[in-house]
Amino acid sequence: MSTPAIILDTDLDTDCDDVGAIALLHALRKAGECRLLGVVCSAPVAECAATAQALNAWFGQPELPVAAVRVGDAATAPAWQGYREHRARFLAGGHAYHAAVTACPPPRLAGAPVEEAVACYRRLLAAAAPGSVTITAIGTLTALAQLLASGPDAHSPLTGMELVRRQVRELVSMAAGTWPEGVEEFNWRMDLPSAAAVLAAWPGAVTVSPHGRSVATGARFMAALPAGHPARAAYRAFLGGEDRDRPSWDQITALYAVRGLAGPFARGADQGLELDPASGRHRWLPAAAAGPRRLVVPLIDDQRLAALIEELMIAGAC
Repeated sequence: MSTPAIILDTDLDTDCDDVGAIALLHALRKAGECRLLGVVCSAPVAECAATAQALNAWFGQPELPVAAVRVGDAATAPAWQGYREHRARFLAGGHAYHAAVTACPPPRLAGAPVEEAVACYRRLLAAAAPGSVTITAIGTLTALAQLLASGPDAHSPLTGMELVRRQVRELVSMAAGTWPEGVEEFNWRMDLPSAAAVLAAWPGAVTVSPHGRSVATGARFMAALPAGHPARAAYRAFLGGEDRDRPSWDQITALYAVRGLAGPFARGADQGLELDPASGRHRWLPAAAAGPRRLVVPLIDDQRLAALIEELMIAGAC
C-alpha cells in the first residue's frame, strides 16, 4: 500500500490530546510513514488555527496548510449549545492552553494565512492522487459535513460527495461509537446534525476509534521537551502541572490512520452505523447503505500502547 496522505481534522481546543496527536503525526511524517497534507480546525474558535500553526512551526513544518471551519451561527445555534456549555466549564476550570502555546517564541516564520475549511479540503483533495487520502477526524464532523454538501469550485468540477468518493481512502473518526449501540459522549455530540449526516452519507469507509481512556500519556512527554516548547506548555496548562497524564484517544486514532492494521490494530467486520441527531444514540447495523463502517481495536495492552504513543509524541516534538 502506498504511503498514506493525511489530513488532520481536529477541534484543538478543549483537550490536550489533540496536541499529542499532532506531535505523533509529525513523528510519522519525519519517519517517512505518511505525508501530512494539512490541519483543519473543526471548532469555530479563532485561537485553534493559531495554535495549530505554532505547533507545526515547532515541529518542523511551518508551511503546512491550516484551515478553520466557519459556522455563522455557532454562538446561538441549538446544535452548538453543548459545545458552548462545555467550553465555558473548560475555561472556568483554568484548562485553556491557546495563550500558553502562542506565547512561546516561534523558532521559524509562521505559516500561510488560515484558509476556510471547505476550500482547503477541496484544494488538497483535488491535488491528491485518487484514493490516497486518509482523513483523521479527532473533533467534530462539522467541516466534513460542509465538504459533502459543497458544489464545484475553482479547485474541482466535482461535488464534495464526488470528490470524497474519488480521492479519499478512509475516514477515521475518534468517537465513543461502541458496539452494538451506545450514546456519543463528545466529538459527534458537539455537532450532532453534522455527525449524523456524515455517518449516513459518507461514500466510502468510515473507521471509528473509541479507545484511549485507559491509555495514559503526558508526563514523560512533558519531561522530554525543553522549557518554552509549545507542546509542553499546552499539556502543562491543560493538566495544571507536569507530573500528570491524560487519556490518549486522539493519538490512537492518528496512529491507526497512518499504520492501519500494522498499528498494531485489528478492525471489526464491515457494518452499517446510524446516529440519531436528536439524542446522540448510535447503533451498529448489519450493512451500510453508503459505505462500510467498522471499529478499530488495539491488539496490545494499554501500558505498551501508551509507551509506543509517548515515544512517537516525543519524536515528533523534538
